[in-house]
Amino acid sequence: MFFKINSSKTENIPVPDEPVTVCDAIAVTDKGPLRADNEDTYKLIRFPPHDGILLAMVADGMGGHNAGGTASKMACAVVAEQLQRTLPGEGPGYAQRIGAAMSSAHEAIKKAGVKNAQQQGMGCTFTCAVVINGMLYLGHVGDSRLYQLTDGQLKQLTEDHTIVNELFKKGTITMQEKEEHAMKNVLVQALGSNMKLVPQLLKTGVPVQPGDRFLLCSDGVYTTLSHPELQALMEVPDAGFALECLSALAYKRKATDNFTAVLLHFKRLPAKAITDTKELTAWV
Repeated sequence: MFFKINSSKTENIPVPDEPVTVCDAIAVTDKGPLRADNEDTYKLIRFPPHDGILLAMVADGMGGHNAGGTASKMACAVVAEQLQRTLPGEGPGYAQRIGAAMSSAHEAIKKAGVKNAQQQGMGCTFTCAVVINGMLYLGHVGDSRLYQLTDGQLKQLTEDHTIVNELFKKGTITMQEKEEHAMKNVLVQALGSNMKLVPQLLKTGVPVQPGDRFLLCSDGVYTTLSHPELQALMEVPDAGFALECLSALAYKRKATDNFTAVLLHFKRLPAKAITDTKELTAWV
């Protein structure tokens, strides 16, 4: 299923006189060729009124009896509701607000698991990107990822919260051993888990420039495509076609997991183009 934020009705949106940076945002989520259910969830939200705030989220559920899908949906819903209330406020502290929303989701998932035996032990990874005032802030826990492509360089902004990555950071195993390790998907952090939540947050944010691209994805994406392939995918001019290619490759390679990707493409447009396009998502 593809999703694209668009704004074909522009009569109530103030149009600037000068060129502006806009963001095309498009997403795909799929159960994959081998899984019976899709326990991934994503959300793309542009905060009304039109004030340049864009929120993108990806969560990958875990737990039996479809509880993982419940956890991932809860995480995105709770974080979205809280951030829509708290982010537009004046002053710094965006990272703290993102962290607080993630903590609320963490507690909500834990409480739901206690109340329902079939959902006991459910949880999810969670990665979000907030674009506000020309800066991108992230909130992250688990092994979903956020990548940035800028000036031809692909960089992973998130850190995998896995046992294997902890061993790699300590120098216990090599990069090759990390990639091939049997426990590479065992998490040390997740929303809803009994572990103390210590999310990754960016207090200063990342400047967003025209031409930059960001990819939020579940592990079903980066375990199917190599790092060079991810970069090539993000460099495809048409974001929609890029995600069509991702889906085709996932099915051709018989991906063993659900896959979800959200692609953000920032570009500079003259003011007149704002009223002509149907792909406007946010000014930053």
